[in-house]
Amino acid sequence: MNTLRRIMALVIAVGMVMGMSCTAFAESREMEKGLSSESASYGVSTECDYYLPENTDDLSQYFKFGGMGQRIDSNGYFTFSFAYSLNSSSFRPVDTTIRVYASATSSTNNKTYYISLYKSGQNSLVKKATFTANGGSQYYDFTGLSTSLSYYLKFTKSSSSTTTITGSGQVEYIQ
Repeated sequence: MNTLRRIMALVIAVGMVMGMSCTAFAESREMEKGLSSESASYGVSTECDYYLPENTDDLSQYFKFGGMGQRIDSNGYFTFSFAYSLNSSSFRPVDTTIRVYASATSSTNNKTYYISLYKSGQNSLVKKATFTANGGSQYYDFTGLSTSLSYYLKFTKSSSSTTTITGSGQVEYIQ
C-alpha cells in the first residue's frame, strides 16, 4: 500500500511539473503561430564585438528583455534571434539622431536582414536599414527624429529566407 501511495505521489508530482509553464517572452507573430522560443543569456557590448554563437534551431526565437517587461534596457542594449520578424519595445531618443549598432550571425548562407525604425502609435516607417549577419559589428544612423516621440525597431529578413538571425546590439542614445 505504501508503495502504491509513493507511485501515485510521484505520478501526481510529475504531472504537476509537466503542466506548469513559465514564459518570459514578448508575444510576436511567430509566437502567435505556435512556434517555440527559448531564452538565452548573452552579454552585450557597446559596439557589438561580443561573440554570439549561431542559433541553428529555426524554431528557436527570442528577444532578451533588459528587465521585466522590456525588450531594450535603459542603456539601449538588446540581444535577439528571429526566424521571421521581431519588434523591440518603444523608446525615446535623447537627440534627433540615433545610432543602431548590430552584430549578428545567420543559420544559413542567406545573411541579409533589415532593421527598420517605426514611430510608435502611428506604426509609420521612418527608415529601413540593411545589415549583413556575418558576425561583424555594423551601425546605421537614423536622423530627423523627435525627442518627444516614441519609436521602436523592427527586425525582418526576406520572406523567402529560411534562416534564423541571432545577434546583439545597442540603440545609442535613448532616454
